Amino acid sequence: YQNSVKKIIKNNQYDLNNLVQYLVYSGYSRAYTVEKPGEFSLRGHILDIYTLNHDQPYRLDFFDDVLDQIKIFDVETQRSNAEIESIEIAPMNELFYTDQIKNDALKRIRNFFTDRNLSEREQEKLNQDLESIEMRKKLDGLSIYMPFFNEEETTVLDFSQNKKIYMIDVNKMKVNEEAIDSDLKTYATTMNGYHFLSIPFRVPLSRQLKQTHIEIDNFGLNSPEKAIDLGVSSTNNYQGNLALFHLDIKDIIESYHIILCVQTKHYYDEATSFLNDKSINFDTTLGKHPGVYLLNQSSFGSFMSKADKILLLDESQLFSLKMRPAIRYRSVLNQATKIRRVEDLTVGDFIVHYDYGIGQYVGLKTMELSKEKRDYLHIIYANDEALYVPMDQIDMVLKYSSHDGMHPKLTKLGGKQWSKTKASVRMKIKDLSDRLIKLYAQRQQSVGFSFAKDTDMQLAFERDFQYTTTKDQERAIIDTKHDMELERPMDRLICVYAQRQQSVGFSFAKDTDMQLAFERDFQYTTTKDQERAIIDTKHDMELERPMDRLICGDVGFGKTEVALRASFKAVLNQKQVLYLVPTTVLARQHYYTFKERFEKYGANIALLSRFVTPKKQKETLEHLKKGYVDVVIGTHRLLSGDVKFKDLGLLIIDEEQRFGVEHKEKIREIRVNVDTLTLSATPIPRTLQMSMMGLKDLSMIETPPLNRYPVQTYVVERHEALVKEAITREIARGGQVFYLFNQVLGIDGMVHKLQKLVPEARIAYAHGQMNKDQLENVLSDFIEHEFDVLVSTTIIETGIDIPNTNTLIIHDADKLGLSQLYQIRGRVGRSDRIAYAYLLYDAYRNINDEAKKRLNAIQDFTALGSGFKIAMRDLSIRGAGDVLGSEQSGFIDSVGIELYMKLLEEAITGVSLDKPKETAIDEIYAARHVDPSYVSQDSVRIEIHKRIAELNRFSDVEDLKTELQDRFGALDADLQLYMYEKLFKKLSAKVGVYKTIVETNQVTLVLSMEASQKMNGIKLFDKANAFSSQVRLNYMKGHVQIVMVIKNEKRHWLYLYDQFLDDLIYN
Repeated sequence: YQNSVKKIIKNNQYDLNNLVQYLVYSGYSRAYTVEKPGEFSLRGHILDIYTLNHDQPYRLDFFDDVLDQIKIFDVETQRSNAEIESIEIAPMNELFYTDQIKNDALKRIRNFFTDRNLSEREQEKLNQDLESIEMRKKLDGLSIYMPFFNEEETTVLDFSQNKKIYMIDVNKMKVNEEAIDSDLKTYATTMNGYHFLSIPFRVPLSRQLKQTHIEIDNFGLNSPEKAIDLGVSSTNNYQGNLALFHLDIKDIIESYHIILCVQTKHYYDEATSFLNDKSINFDTTLGKHPGVYLLNQSSFGSFMSKADKILLLDESQLFSLKMRPAIRYRSVLNQATKIRRVEDLTVGDFIVHYDYGIGQYVGLKTMELSKEKRDYLHIIYANDEALYVPMDQIDMVLKYSSHDGMHPKLTKLGGKQWSKTKASVRMKIKDLSDRLIKLYAQRQQSVGFSFAKDTDMQLAFERDFQYTTTKDQERAIIDTKHDMELERPMDRLICVYAQRQQSVGFSFAKDTDMQLAFERDFQYTTTKDQERAIIDTKHDMELERPMDRLICGDVGFGKTEVALRASFKAVLNQKQVLYLVPTTVLARQHYYTFKERFEKYGANIALLSRFVTPKKQKETLEHLKKGYVDVVIGTHRLLSGDVKFKDLGLLIIDEEQRFGVEHKEKIREIRVNVDTLTLSATPIPRTLQMSMMGLKDLSMIETPPLNRYPVQTYVVERHEALVKEAITREIARGGQVFYLFNQVLGIDGMVHKLQKLVPEARIAYAHGQMNKDQLENVLSDFIEHEFDVLVSTTIIETGIDIPNTNTLIIHDADKLGLSQLYQIRGRVGRSDRIAYAYLLYDAYRNINDEAKKRLNAIQDFTALGSGFKIAMRDLSIRGAGDVLGSEQSGFIDSVGIELYMKLLEEAITGVSLDKPKETAIDEIYAARHVDPSYVSQDSVRIEIHKRIAELNRFSDVEDLKTELQDRFGALDADLQLYMYEKLFKKLSAKVGVYKTIVETNQVTLVLSMEASQKMNGIKLFDKANAFSSQVRLNYMKGHVQIVMVIKNEKRHWLYLYDQFLDDLIYN
């Protein structure tokens, strides 16, 4: 393996073809855009590689056969950001081979299985595996065939010459060996044969034990007479109690090396301050003499060795951090899987053109017009009629989507059918838009409370968060706070924009020292997503309008931290917070989370649900009315008429889709003049579409927390052998299991059945009809690992956070909704262990088409951060009528969801694309074309056209040029001219140019009379004078003329005018 690692060095010569062949042999797959480890892309002289042994992908830029540059690039932006001298490329897995080795191995495999009477399933698997080896695909699961590739049959034990082999916990190894044997027998049963088990792919434990030199056993159970006591013990967990730490080290400070490893800056500063306050001398670099050493670095654990007189404490022991090792997997999933644009087109997609109706996209076509090449979308309509849409009009084309799998009827070109269809939909939309306008106008005119900026206490509170915030989470927190600091509603409806600007409410204060102290209590490093969310949230809270923000983030991605920080900001501003959750279990969990974080700041947190005694409920209601309660957390009980607040400032709704229609109506009444924050992993379609339209502000948290792995999801027929295997395997690794059985009647029978199946398992059950004490006791015992398996109804769907539970079995998965399945699956995989979800269905019961689609979707979306896509797929499966009511469904189908939403937006804003457009310059100055020899993939060429269409500033052009050059190599003159032309048209329209006169020596821009009257003459004169002597100004018959002399000018006049107009407009 080591010999197969290839070192690539800058300025060395390489044969690109040989390098690509090496990557293929080493298990890398070719892609046009490199996004994940194991992919490479070759575009001309640029080779992108994402290697297995690096955190980021690399871009190799060749000049002929010389490697000119090696750069790191960002997966998300595809732009390079740093240059390095060399990289090492390692094979993707154990199976890496040349064509000769592959052919020899395939021959050995076929010979091995010849004359063996394989079952049908075994033969099918063998055929699939042989094809994978041939095509070099899905090799990760084929290590069973290693003996056929390596005739020497070497194992890790063969590399142990002159080295000691240690075996840790022999008893556990024996248990694991038995578990593997059991798994293999189960596997053989499912395959109806044992032939695959005859491949010599395992090293027997007996052989491993024979070659072992030293056994490490915590208890010395195997050979007590030979046991060696290492004299190492665990340390106290001080949880930030540095006074206790001081007490413990007082007697050993003179004789021990006391090493404190603190990596986080504010904890390092806190430790420094404490040691100085106690007059304890310390060094910041490790020395030979006893004493205290404060090191600014990480450590993988804490221990005390009396023999060596060493006390090592890491940050987690000193400050109660839930630290996790920073393994490479996290950076691979840094942005998880981003949501793609709905407009992304592939050949065969149905599209809807605003003016011409529904057609089918058949490809990108280049044609010549006026001796200039231009790119067009080729679209087929009814009767095979073709329409070619210029790429500069791509904003008129939307991807068609409606009921999943539905094929729409193609529109006939040239008739009145499409105009009538749009008119019908517009009529139906009018009533809906009137209701929306009324609702949001009411919100715009309402007076809200503007929260203060973050204080020191807020920052301290946020530092208590024990995880790293993702950049999306940060963004969501910032957005929410920003909204809370506004007085006006944050909805972006143009029709009530003026009303919104004029309304005045309470503005929350900026962050105080207390806010900053609160945020420092967050004991994990925030990720970029969370950082961004935090900034936006605070900014919104500090503006003078009520907020209405949706935080959309996957289960376990840190939405609660956004809510915590927003709540603390509200409390600091003497406002009350209502935190609404769908289940009593989730209410209880949030209650304890809030209590723990808010306790030291003197805030009063209350719980209100059916599990709270009537006496306590009455007391809480009284305290709410008097303002004694700062934050109340509860279920729909909080929506009852007897719940009154002294001064409610913030409403938080967790998983809105779980509330009923009546509850949602009550929520709507409350939120009219209160800052509102909605948290959801899979928002209801209505909320999702409102966010996409801008009726709600949306913050996305897409980055998974540190070391979070996707849940391995299997949709399988229900078999007792599989259930037994899944449970025993999880118990064997010290974990716990959720078994979802969604029937209260019969749940105890299911427990009895599972107990017979897995006698060694400790099993309990929970459901919503249990009384408070019973349910709380069961959950507490399960959290404390008193039970191995919890059989439960969907009461576990939201919010339960038990990191040790990493196997989920759903009894009848086909009976649950897609978002519900996704939420439930989110109950596992909340730690740094790989989690498993088994979605079982009854093989003897017919499953309807919708259920099949749901199960397929949940299996498809295993990537972290898929909640948003699940919501979109759910919308598709259930039909678009769910967006805005079933009565709208047929009309949505007739034009597609995207155009429906566009027409609805037009109805709300009063701005229609059908209205006559102002006269615009339509001359062609450039080839509007992206050459296939430069970018070969149509979808990427379309994306470049879109990017060009979005250019607004001269700096945008330079930025896009740099990016394209970085990704694809030097740009040709035509493509650059296309960019300058697109920007010129936008800038000249802004200035009011209605005519362009291009002559040999000069180019003149003539402004309309209206634009000429509005033009600031002094500014225009100053800019013209400052630009160069090339620019002259004339005024003829009421029109301002800008004349640029281009004689002897090497640069194109479009480039010069873009520079000039950009400066005139924006500076």
